[in-house]
Amino acid sequence: MILISYADYRYVIEMIKDDRFVEIVRKRNNLWIIRFKSVEPSQLQFEEFLNQLYSLYSQNSQLILIFDGSKARYIHTRLRHIYAKWIERYEDMIKSTCLLHIYVSNNLVTNYIFRELFLAKAPPVLYNTVRNMDEALRKAFESGKVSRSS
Repeated sequence: MILISYADYRYVIEMIKDDRFVEIVRKRNNLWIIRFKSVEPSQLQFEEFLNQLYSLYSQNSQLILIFDGSKARYIHTRLRHIYAKWIERYEDMIKSTCLLHIYVSNNLVTNYIFRELFLAKAPPVLYNTVRNMDEALRKAFESGKVSRSS
């Protein structure tokens, strides 16, 4: 049995929390940024992400989502299939609550990840792929669909 101090325990817990696969942040009323972190997701982490995404779609309307893959790592084929089935299952909800997806892809890894995800199941809403976050935000605001209230 290994004993550690409470401070060490809290430190370990915080490190585990930082090892999240994705961070979801509201930028404006209907504009959200989904940042994939530099962590190769486990199946549990990926399913947790899909649950968060479900909550986002089901509790909002007229969404514009920016998927920032600039730091993303490889997503296993098994997880891409889970994603495709998830999209098929919730396609009607996504279409009714989301206006636009924007994907930030700035390197070969993220290009591959998004291409493979789109091959498994393309987004059921209008989408764009851009090279950086500035371009993504510009596309979102140029769409004329971003809510003015913050």
